[in-house]
Amino acid sequence: MGKRKNSENRVERIEKKIRKLQRNLEKEDQEEGTPPGSPSVEAYDAEIEESDDIPEDLIAALGSEGEKEKKEGLPIQNELVKRWTNIMKSGISKESLDKLCTKYPVPDNFKGVIPPKMNPEIAASLSSITIKRDQRLINRQNITGKLLTAISNTMTNVMKGNINSKIIIEQLSDAAKLAAQTFYEDNSSRNFFALANTSLTIKNALRDSEPELYLFGTDCGEKSKIWLNNSKDWEYS
Repeated sequence: MGKRKNSENRVERIEKKIRKLQRNLEKEDQEEGTPPGSPSVEAYDAEIEESDDIPEDLIAALGSEGEKEKKEGLPIQNELVKRWTNIMKSGISKESLDKLCTKYPVPDNFKGVIPPKMNPEIAASLSSITIKRDQRLINRQNITGKLLTAISNTMTNVMKGNINSKIIIEQLSDAAKLAAQTFYEDNSSRNFFALANTSLTIKNALRDSEPELYLFGTDCGEKSKIWLNNSKDWEYS
């Protein structure tokens, strides 16, 4: 009888210790911001694993997984590459450019392609450098306007059902030539402004560089060294 009583007392003490331990754990959870009775991390993990079967439309709405994008597009016709690259590097002659622009008069209902003139009141206060820069931008706008006109002619014909492959190719080719010319002129402007505050020696070394991966070519450093070795002119022009 005494042994049984001692055994019961021992069970009660163990249960008491367990209850005390549970109270301490709940107190710690409350201090850490976890409400009593909250499911454990394991329970959350189990819930997430059970919810992995997400509908396809929701997965699509999430977008891509961030896979590496291709850096290069599909190759184009070599005939296009040769023609456009040559213009982008060397430009079109003035005579050819004038002829190309004359080919596309401004549409009656598309006067927006005509570059706006500078107001005389404003022009009177501008420096000669600013006026030259504005004229350069006007020339660029003129080319862009002709480019848009060539494209609009092509699209208008296609939308009307007047599809002639030869005419379409010709008009798109002209538009591409004008775009390539704009690219060339922008390179020339960058070249000019980049060298504006450099020494005469550097200007002479790099002025006629043909743009490649870099604006002044890949041999820019070597060209500069050769000119600097042949001339000790470090004075700024």
